[in-house]
Amino acid sequence: MGATAAAECACFPLDQTVLKIFERWVAKLNFRQDYPGKVLLALLRHEEDVLSLRAEELEELWEAAGVVRDAVDRVLRPDWWNYMFAGNVVPHVHLHMIPRYATPRNVAGWQFRDGHWGRMHARQEEPPTSAFSWILESVKGALG
Repeated sequence: MGATAAAECACFPLDQTVLKIFERWVAKLNFRQDYPGKVLLALLRHEEDVLSLRAEELEELWEAAGVVRDAVDRVLRPDWWNYMFAGNVVPHVHLHMIPRYATPRNVAGWQFRDGHWGRMHARQEEPPTSAFSWILESVKGALG
């Protein structure tokens, strides 16, 4: 299934932000890294309703989310995680995994501060290209 199924749906292209391809899901670094290590897991087949996921897709989703969370934890050491299914912009099942940070962090020379700690995440400053690249390569490396 994997890459072939992804080729049938253009919602989440297999591009340079891919961290890992699982059997039914692809983990991608969110192009908007306003929270360092923000990742999404997108279903490789096209489906718009999360409640229509098949049992094997749900099982692999939780396994893949754990693998990705653990990799980001090793690299960036967030203090908390937010998880969200939305689909408002891209009507395709995908899980947003948003790491949260109680204290400021230095991420490859970028001084990051979670300005919404303790509240709902909201858009904030994004890193320079060098920090984005460092996050991408470091999380990929942690995923093996």
